[in-house]
Amino acid sequence: MKTLGLLVLTVFIAFPGLNIEVGELRGNHCRRIEITVAGTSYEGIIDSANGFVVFPRSDIDVYEGDAYQGSALSYYGEKDTGVYWIYSDQERRYAFYDIQSGFFSEFLFHHTQDFIFYDENTDYLRVTEDGRRYYYINRRNGLRLSPLYFSSMNLDGMYKGYAVEPLYDSETYVILNDQGQLYRIAPDLTPIDRIIENDILLTKNKEGTVIELTIDDSLDWEDSSL
Repeated sequence: MKTLGLLVLTVFIAFPGLNIEVGELRGNHCRRIEITVAGTSYEGIIDSANGFVVFPRSDIDVYEGDAYQGSALSYYGEKDTGVYWIYSDQERRYAFYDIQSGFFSEFLFHHTQDFIFYDENTDYLRVTEDGRRYYYINRRNGLRLSPLYFSSMNLDGMYKGYAVEPLYDSETYVILNDQGQLYRIAPDLTPIDRIIENDILLTKNKEGTVIELTIDDSLDWEDSSL
């Protein structure tokens, strides 16, 4: 990626009437930047290493677009509160940028499916750095929800504030909540699926009998946040 200085110099040579506005320092040492050329504005970020990434236009809510300087972009959520996913051909990794907090994760993650989650009220994203071990990370500050690793791709991710996950290299399942706590499901019970609806998780025992597990404060929750 070009540094800001090289980028500005290059664009000034090509477009003498260019206007550039650089925002205040935000989360993880990033700054927002807006470039206007011939009446068209482009928004972006400058990361902690002065790498520059252009966002799609601000009036686009959901976007999967062409590469710009080796970085492909996609977008999740509302344009003022959502998350940009950014792929770097140079890094061969994904990063995310949280619009509200200004946090930029750097290019740490393995592929886009690691970011799936189905509850806009949770701050946690499911990620992997090696494609085998998964965990949850707070999109607003990059902190881990739990030091535990999980073992397989859960396409539901954090669903309505909860995630049901098998521990890495284990047959044990746990329930995570978005407060950084976990509950260990009894080893003789297996979730039928990983979705908790109306505070109920359906499980079955070794005999195949369906058992409803009520998810509430009465469970033996463990504090697992870092």
